[in-house]
Amino acid sequence: MTTDSVDAESDAQTCTMTHCTEPSSGLGIYWSGQLCKRHLAKEKKIFAKKYADVKSENTEVLSKTDELLKANRGALFDLTSDRAEAADLFDAIFQRLQQCRENVMSRLDSKIDNVEQNLRTLGFIEKLSVDIGEEEAKGVSTKGFRLHQEVQISLEDAPISEEFVDPVDNSVHQVLRLQQAVETIADEAEDPDGEKLKARLESAVPTVKVSPNLAIFLLLFVAILLDTIFQLKQSRRQTKTDFKLSLAEALFVWLIIRSIGFSWSVDQTCK
Repeated sequence: MTTDSVDAESDAQTCTMTHCTEPSSGLGIYWSGQLCKRHLAKEKKIFAKKYADVKSENTEVLSKTDELLKANRGALFDLTSDRAEAADLFDAIFQRLQQCRENVMSRLDSKIDNVEQNLRTLGFIEKLSVDIGEEEAKGVSTKGFRLHQEVQISLEDAPISEEFVDPVDNSVHQVLRLQQAVETIADEAEDPDGEKLKARLESAVPTVKVSPNLAIFLLLFVAILLDTIFQLKQSRRQTKTDFKLSLAEALFVWLIIRSIGFSWSVDQTCK
């Protein structure tokens, strides 16, 4: 027992590297075990290199992680703010729509009440007219006279003296337009890429159709203009007379082409 204890203590005080019997100087960092001074210095260099390699591999990952964290935190803040603002806007929209509904329905209810009142008044006069007709069929009587007086009194509340104005307005048409607009804008609001809005705006832009003769004329004119510019660059050393002649020729050809195009256009228009 004593011999084994001494051997274990002796092993613990020597370097744990194979074939090394030097006394240990401490525990290794990368190597788990007692190391001598020489192996401990080598092990520190190995550990430093391994640490540098791992750090180099993780530098980009950690940097990307930091960027993603900042981006996600910013996005979360923006989305939370957008959600709160969207909720407030929806509340305002609902409130405005409710107010619009109340105004339209109130206007229609008021008109309905007025028409019903007119019908009641006119219906009463209509009944008096029937009674007068029946009474006058019997001859002139005091009852008929009283019925006529009652008609005169009823006329004070009846819209007889006023010209009839159709109370039916375009409320339904306006509400239908509102519904269509809400559906269109709602579809666009639900489209995160804005493709529906882009398509609607593009469809609203008027397109200009160029007639074939105008297209041909423009192409020829551009070709002549480019040729003139090329000739100008090539003839910088020529005299001014040559340059004026080249420009005059180009202008002459342009006028001929324009005349032909104009004549063709007139012919097509008159057909």
